[in-house]
Amino acid sequence: EDLVELAQNVNEEGKHYEGEYFVLTKDLDFTNEEDYENAQRTNYGDINGNRLIEPLITELTTGTGFKPIGYATSADVSKYFSGTFDGKNYTISNLYESNTLVEGIRLGLFGYIDNATIKNLGITGEIKTEINRGFLGSIAGIATGTTTIDSCISNTTITNSIGSNETGGIVASTRNDTKIINCTNNGTVSGGNNTGGIVGYNGGNLTIDNCVNKGTITNNIGANAGGLLGRDDATAISTTINDSHNEGKVVSNTADEKETHTGGLAGIIYKELEVKNCYNLGEIRNDRTTYTKNINLAIGGLIGLLYPNDATITSMIVNSYNKGNIYGATKSGGIIGYIISKSVAIINNCYNTGNISTTVKAGTNMTTPSGIIGYNSGSSSGNLIYVLNSYNTGNVTGPMVSSGIAYEAYAGKLYVLNSYNTGTINGSTGAGGLFVTGGETTNAIYSYNNYNIGSLKSSASKIYGVYLNRSNTTANAMKANVNTYYANSVSASNISAVKSTAMTLANMKNKTFVTTLNTNRDSLNKTGLSSIHSNLKGYTLRKWVLGPNEYPIVANEEIADLSGKGGIAESFGVKHDFEGITTSIDESQVGHIDLGLANQNFGTALTYVVRVRINEAIYGTIIGNHEASGATILYSPGLNKIYFSMYSQELGDYIKVYTPEGIEIGKWYTVIGTYDGSNRKIYLNGELMGSEPASEAIKQSSATILLGANPGGSSKNIDGDYLHATFSEALIFDRALTAEEIKTNYNAIPNPVDKSNLLAWYKFYE
Repeated sequence: EDLVELAQNVNEEGKHYEGEYFVLTKDLDFTNEEDYENAQRTNYGDINGNRLIEPLITELTTGTGFKPIGYATSADVSKYFSGTFDGKNYTISNLYESNTLVEGIRLGLFGYIDNATIKNLGITGEIKTEINRGFLGSIAGIATGTTTIDSCISNTTITNSIGSNETGGIVASTRNDTKIINCTNNGTVSGGNNTGGIVGYNGGNLTIDNCVNKGTITNNIGANAGGLLGRDDATAISTTINDSHNEGKVVSNTADEKETHTGGLAGIIYKELEVKNCYNLGEIRNDRTTYTKNINLAIGGLIGLLYPNDATITSMIVNSYNKGNIYGATKSGGIIGYIISKSVAIINNCYNTGNISTTVKAGTNMTTPSGIIGYNSGSSSGNLIYVLNSYNTGNVTGPMVSSGIAYEAYAGKLYVLNSYNTGTINGSTGAGGLFVTGGETTNAIYSYNNYNIGSLKSSASKIYGVYLNRSNTTANAMKANVNTYYANSVSASNISAVKSTAMTLANMKNKTFVTTLNTNRDSLNKTGLSSIHSNLKGYTLRKWVLGPNEYPIVANEEIADLSGKGGIAESFGVKHDFEGITTSIDESQVGHIDLGLANQNFGTALTYVVRVRINEAIYGTIIGNHEASGATILYSPGLNKIYFSMYSQELGDYIKVYTPEGIEIGKWYTVIGTYDGSNRKIYLNGELMGSEPASEAIKQSSATILLGANPGGSSKNIDGDYLHATFSEALIFDRALTAEEIKTNYNAIPNPVDKSNLLAWYKFYE
C-alpha cells in the first residue's frame, strides 16, 4: 500500500519528493497476501488498466500490473521521483509490469527518476512491453540529472519485443550525470535496440563502478547488446566502467539484415570511453548466419564498436581482459571488434584468451577476426590506436583473413608495443601472426618489441609470421618495425620490405629471449615512449618473464584471474574453504603455494601484501624467496611477532624489521612488507609497525616466491618447514606502496586501487 501511494502521489499529484528520504522496512512480495496490510482492499482504483476495480493483490499482479513510481511517457515527462529510496538490503519480489498500450513508456520500480538516489535494494519479478519506444529497467526506466544507484540487485526478467526500445538490467536509459555502483543483474534481459546487463542506453555522463552482470543478454530485434551497456549515443558525454565484469552470455539474434554490435562490456561507444580493471567471461555471439547486404557486424570481447569520430578525445581500456568465446561477426576482436573514423584509443595491459570463430560474411564486406582488434579503419586526420603490454592466446578462425593482433585498413595509425600472440591463427584466405592489412593501407603500422609464435593455418597457403598484406601489392603498411620476432617456420611477410627477426621456436622459449625483450623494453622506456608518439607520454612498457608454457609473457599475465582463485603455479597439500587456502591441514599433510617469479630482479623497490591467519604456533615463512638472497616475511611463535627480512650483501647476513609482540592465533591480519631503497617497513592492518634504514638493492633470488614455506627447506614433507596458516590473498609489487595507500586500501581485505607495477595478485577464497 505504501508503494502504491508513493507511486500515485508522484504520478497523479506530481510530487517529486526532492530532498526527502524513504526507507523499506521489510521484504515485500507482491504475490504474498501477508505482505499487504489488506490484500483485498479496492480503494486504489483500476491500477492494472483492465477497467475493473479488483482486490489490490489482483491489480498489482495481472493486466499491466504495478504502475511505476514516475509513470512518465515521451509525451509527458513531468512525473518523476527526486528523493532517496533506501531499501536497507530488503527485496521487493514479484514486481510485475506489462505494457501494450502506451508508447514511450518508462517501466521499472521507478519509471522516471531525476536527481535521485536509489540504494540497497533487491528486485525480482517480470517487466515486459510490446509497444514502441519503451524504456525497461528493474530499478528505473530513465535516470536523469545527478542520480546515483548504489548496491542494488536485480533478479528480474525483462522482455522488450519492439526494435526501437531500450532495455537494461538495472536502468534502461541514463542521461546527464548518472552513477551506478555496486550493482548486480542476475536476470535475463531481452530487448530490441540497445540492451545491456546494467544499462541499455547512455545519453549523458555515465559511471558504472564495481558492477556485475550474470544474466543472459539478448538482442532479438534491433541492434547493440552489451554485458554491461548496450550503447552510448552521439549526444553522450562519456562512459566510465571500472572494476566491473560480465559473466552472462551476450547474444545478437536480429531477424533483419541490419548492423548490430555486441560486446562483453558494451555493444557500441560513440563518445569518450574509460575502462579499467574489467573483464568478460561470458560467451559473445551473433547468431544470424546469412547476410546479403554489405553491412558491418562488430563483436568484441569487451567493446563491439568504438566510433567517437572525434580526434580530440582519447578512449582508454586498461588492466582488462576477455576470456569468453566469440562467435559470428564480420569484425571480431578479443578486446574491440571494430574501430572506425577519427578514433583515438589506448589499450594497455589487456589480454584475450577466448577463442574467436566466425563463418559469417555480410555481402562482400571483409570478415576479419583478430586477437585484439578485429578491424581498425580510420582517416588521415585521426584514428590513432595504441596497444601496449597486451597479448592474445585465443585461437582465431575466420572465412577470410585472420590475425593475432589486428586488421589495419585505410589511413589510420596503429602502434603496437611490447605485445605478442601465441594463439593459433586460421584464415581461409590468409593468416598473419600479428597483423593483416588491405592493399590500400600504407605506412599505418608501428611495431616495437613484439613477437608471434602462434601456429598459422590457411587453405590458401598465405601464412606469414608477422604481417599479411591480403592484396599482395607492393604497398607496405609497416611504417616502423623495430625488434619484431617470429618463429622461422614461416616467412615474416609477403611484402619484402618488412624486416623482422626470424628465430627458432626453441630459442624463443627460453630465458635468453626474455632477456632480449627486456633489453629492448628498457631501451624504449629510457628513451621515452613519447619519442614514438606524443600520446604515449607517461606510459611505460612492462617487464617480461618466462611463463609456465616456456614462452615470454608480459608481467601482467602473472596477475591472477580477477574473478577468483587463479594464478596458482603449484600447490602441495593445500585445501580451499570459504576463507581461502589452508597450507597445513593436519600434522601429516602440510603444503605451500608456489607463486613463481623466480629470478625476479626487484632492485630497490618491493612490496609483499598477504592476508593471512596463523592457525598454529609453528615457525614458518608467510611469503618469500630468500636463502642468502631475496626477501621474506616470516612468523616467529617464540617472539610472538611477524618480521620482514632481507638479505644484505654488504653485511652477509639478514636484516630484519619486526612487528610488536602479540600476534594472535586464529586472527586475520593484512601483513605488508615494503622496501623503497631507503627503508624496510612492516605494516599490520594498514598501520606501520616497524621501520629500519637500508640502501642496497635486493639480491636477486633464483628461488620462486612461496606462500607458507621456506624455499630452502630440506624436504617438502617435513612439518617444520611449513607454516600452518590460511591465506585469502597475496599481492607482489615491484614498487613500494605509500603509507597513505596502505592505510586506506590495505587495512583489511586488500583493495589495490593503484595496480601500477603489480606483478602478481592471487585471490584464494571461494
